[in-house]
Amino acid sequence: YGGRTVEPITGSSLLPVLTRQADLTHPPDKAIGYELAGNAALYKGDYKLVRNLLPLGDGQWHLYDIVRDPGETRDLRELEPARYAQMQADYAAYVAENNVLPMPEGYSYLDQTMRHSRGVLLARWWPRLLALPVLVLLLIALWRVRRLPAAS
Repeated sequence: YGGRTVEPITGSSLLPVLTRQADLTHPPDKAIGYELAGNAALYKGDYKLVRNLLPLGDGQWHLYDIVRDPGETRDLRELEPARYAQMQADYAAYVAENNVLPMPEGYSYLDQTMRHSRGVLLARWWPRLLALPVLVLLLIALWRVRRLPAAS
């Protein structure tokens, strides 16, 4: 567009499900990957492979049957090692196909967010913070002037 390369649209239409022509958006054997700031998931059929970093998770991969266990309380990683290994391979393929970059060692999205938001907050609020003492001094001065006895 406009002389620039545009990434192709990926995904599947929800229309067949919305019009009740299909029960599922994706076939049960299709792997759907996700990554955001080092947190990652892969959905395949009724299963979810997930890794959440600190402070919300432990940074380890877990496997859940999200139909039978929607609260993700029972990790199946050790009970279903073949499924776990296959979904790990599916996630590796997702990473390769989508050029997902690894997060640096010690990365924290909270630290990163605070580091970048401080500058925005200071730039936006600093002039207002400087104006506050000036406004307070002005109000004190007006109050004192009103309290002075009238000149005779």
